[in-house]
Amino acid sequence: MHLESLLESNHTQIEIKMLTRILLLSLLCKSAFASNSTIVSKVGAVRHGAYKYLYDESVLDACDTVLFLAVGSAMGVKDYDSISTAIVSDSSVVTIVSDHNPRFPVKLFSGQFVNFYNEMVPDLQRLIPACEGKKDPIILIGAHSASGSAAIKALPNLTKQPDGFVGLDPFPIDVRKMKIDESIPTLEWGFAKTTCRTKIEQAAKPAYQISSKKHRIFYRVDNISQAVAHCVFTDK
Repeated sequence: MHLESLLESNHTQIEIKMLTRILLLSLLCKSAFASNSTIVSKVGAVRHGAYKYLYDESVLDACDTVLFLAVGSAMGVKDYDSISTAIVSDSSVVTIVSDHNPRFPVKLFSGQFVNFYNEMVPDLQRLIPACEGKKDPIILIGAHSASGSAAIKALPNLTKQPDGFVGLDPFPIDVRKMKIDESIPTLEWGFAKTTCRTKIEQAAKPAYQISSKKHRIFYRVDNISQAVAHCVFTDK
């Protein structure tokens, strides 16, 4: 793996928090977590979708940052336990594995993502014990595959704009029709070789291209042998 491009060295505080926490994604195969970690998780549902939250109860201010991790096509909220646990372990991050279309395998619908996100964010204090009394956590949107495309299209219509976007090989991306607002820092995870029929010219690289030149990172996995594939972010 290597960092394709880092175009700004003077990150804002929010950008630094986003990058230091979400770079934990590089620990996908992490086999052990901090010895004092106490991971709390729960599956739930709201009117516009399903979710599973995870956080480390042993961490002070565990809801300092909230990461929505939207599932890819044919995936559900129970399919991202490994990566979610790696992210929250020994860190002040709540991960909410999110499914804005739980009764159907296709996750491309941006309107459904808007409805789910706009319903969840104002209710975080009630839904997640770690967020009780936390009025203004940093909000990040992370999204895998088709949910990445839906989330990018949804961004202009979100009631509370996120503090950052993390694309887990989002697909499909059309540079002619899609744009990420200049104010949103982005971190895109992608691949050098097409796998799972997710063409690299329609995935993380173009998502990086439509991001702000002031604060964007493209982290490319050189998967020439295809030992690592598009679905590596999931448990399956």
